[in-house]
Amino acid sequence: MAKKAKQLKYKLLSIKTEQFTTIENIYKEEETTEINTIISFKSSSDHRIINSISKFSLLQKESVFLILEVSCSFGIKDESWMLIWNKSTDTTTLPRNFAILLAGLNIDTSRGILSSRTEQSPYKEVLIPILDISHYIISDVVITSIEG
Repeated sequence: MAKKAKQLKYKLLSIKTEQFTTIENIYKEEETTEINTIISFKSSSDHRIINSISKFSLLQKESVFLILEVSCSFGIKDESWMLIWNKSTDTTTLPRNFAILLAGLNIDTSRGILSSRTEQSPYKEVLIPILDISHYIISDVVITSIEG
């Protein structure tokens, strides 16, 4: 799909922390921390909404000590929705650059949520690194619509 991200009109509708979990007695400040990242999308054709979801699992020595999952809901203007939605298959195709944009907004939001949630805890030094999302999203994203 040749549509550019800037051609699609959208607005941020909501931010939700789906999961925030810490596991005690695993994190050690002097140990190396690894991060597993999952980026996904959902859509609702009934409401013209795209959800960008990111889930971060932070580990040390293969043991998870923190999980953060954040969902950002974006409303898509009607004329833009018609550019990305296929009525016959009820699928939504996000142009790669638009998917990267929405994922980036979600990850930046997640970074702020993590900082806010951990600022008075032993995890205050743990950060979500700057990610080159283009390595995660390598093509257009096709989403099967969900109800609601």
